[in-house]
Amino acid sequence: MDYRRLRKLNFEQKNNKIYLREDIMNKKILSVVVLILFSTFSFAITVYADRWSPTEDWGPQVESYSPDWGRTVMYEYTDSAYNLYVSPQARFNFTQDAIDAIRNDYFLYYTFDISVVDESCQGEGCNTTVSALNTTMYYSTLPSPHFDRDDDPEPWGNGYYDETEVTCTSSLDMYANTDYRFDSRFRVYFTDPITFEFTSQMSHYNYYTHEYDTWYYDIHKTRNYPWY
Repeated sequence: MDYRRLRKLNFEQKNNKIYLREDIMNKKILSVVVLILFSTFSFAITVYADRWSPTEDWGPQVESYSPDWGRTVMYEYTDSAYNLYVSPQARFNFTQDAIDAIRNDYFLYYTFDISVVDESCQGEGCNTTVSALNTTMYYSTLPSPHFDRDDDPEPWGNGYYDETEVTCTSSLDMYANTDYRFDSRFRVYFTDPITFEFTSQMSHYNYYTHEYDTWYYDIHKTRNYPWY
């Protein structure tokens, strides 16, 4: 009998058993890691699920240029990196009298504004809860829309954009009993309570800043965020 060959065979069998035990152990560890990751992912989906607020309407308004019916809602969502966003949105329509009032203001333009009011401080420029995204992310059905965002009070803002606007630059293309919309978007940095104001404005074009500045305004609705 070749004892050297026998010892070698026994040694290889022992090594195979060791490798087999290590392979089983590695598979168990991998299974535990996968389970933990899946549980974490499921929890994240639950926490950051997209959601809509209840709708709230406004009725007849005082100012002649204001829409006499409107509906507001907020949509909260996340991106792939779980950054949080909120999109305050408004739908509204005008009577023929309101359309006539807008068209008769030859040097002014109708604007819809969605802005932040931070209840934790007094005055403008102290909001650090949200900041409006770039205007390319906004949507409106107003004719010839011009989008803008501002870091109030200009030019001494704090780096957080508080105000979003859409201005209709073609008043003659606005019509009564037509559904108009404005959807703006904000990045949410903290969930401290803030308030969004939904406002109609008449604005004049500033040839120095190339912006549409508020001439007068009418606040239709305020909505608290977070609403839940």
